[in-house]
Amino acid sequence: MTFDRMAEAMGLAQADMHTYGAEDMEELISILGALDRANGDMEPWLVRGSRWESVIALPRKRLGGLSSSEIPMSPGVLVFFDADVPVFVGEGTGRNGLRGRLRQHRATGSNLSSSTLRASVAVEVLGVSRWTARQRPGVLLDSMVEEVNEVVAEFEVAWIECETPEAAHELKHQLWMQYKPEHNIL
Repeated sequence: MTFDRMAEAMGLAQADMHTYGAEDMEELISILGALDRANGDMEPWLVRGSRWESVIALPRKRLGGLSSSEIPMSPGVLVFFDADVPVFVGEGTGRNGLRGRLRQHRATGSNLSSSTLRASVAVEVLGVSRWTARQRPGVLLDSMVEEVNEVVAEFEVAWIECETPEAAHELKHQLWMQYKPEHNIL
């Protein structure tokens, strides 16, 4: 679905673009989603009436209390939540599927380069640049990495198993296009 068709389905018009200073419908949808998140709306308007409704209803586990054996090795999509708000959507498509990808997000070492989620949290929490957060080997102090790890450990995670890596990639892309979680955007 194009942004114009999505905006039309959600009742948005050209006048709304002018009201919010958006140059196109994609930017308008992004602005409205950011405003919802900034206002603490637990169910942003982009989520209502979309595929996200079923994702939000999935069972979740706190990342810090999750054991590897609970995570399937099949391909799929991971969705991370902070206080019931989706903050990151990713895919697990490699040899170890969801388990392998989640292992990278759960890592506690100083190298944040293999996890966009951890690097994005470092940018937000520590105020460092994306370049700094993604350095290999890690250049952050252990105390800084520990702060990032504490935040990430409190996130909840849900997953959707998919038949193929291609299906997981497509689902992740669809979810991301409907509602761009804050930690997916650096």
